Amino acid sequence: MFCSYKFKLKCVELYRQSILTDIPKGIKTDNFKKTMGKWSRILEKVVVDGLKHLNQSKQ
Repeated sequence: MFCSYKFKLKCVELYRQSILTDIPKGIKTDNFKKTMGKWSRILEKVVVDGLKHLNQSKQ
């Protein structure tokens, strides 16, 4: 699942407020909730830069 940096930040903010954001088409609700939890934990540990894509993966 490839999501933009801004989308990830928005999802994490809403996740921390216990609000479910719009789920992209083709993704199961449970998988998306797990992914938002993973992003939230990354932000707690690494701060904001942890959600940005690496330059090498932008090909």
